Amino acid sequence: MQGISNTRTLLTPLRDQFIVKREQVDLLLDEILPRMDQGVHHEKEGFLEVMYYVDRFNSYKGGSRGKYTLEYFEDLWGMEHTPE
Repeated sequence: MQGISNTRTLLTPLRDQFIVKREQVDLLLDEILPRMDQGVHHEKEGFLEVMYYVDRFNSYKGGSRGKYTLEYFEDLWGMEHTPE
């Protein structure tokens, strides 16, 4: 299974069945995927916004995954994301 629409198609009907991973599913369906659909990740500011939610997503499973975090891209581009 690949693609945003396939991920949404799989997770949406199962959302209420998740107990342990519910926060992650909610973040993915409510914050990350809609921003990807809108294409905000194609601009640096939007990419940082998506990475903010990816970092939150990763925090639910015990930390970040690899070196590519919001902080990494803020440092790389000399920018700072301020959550709304």
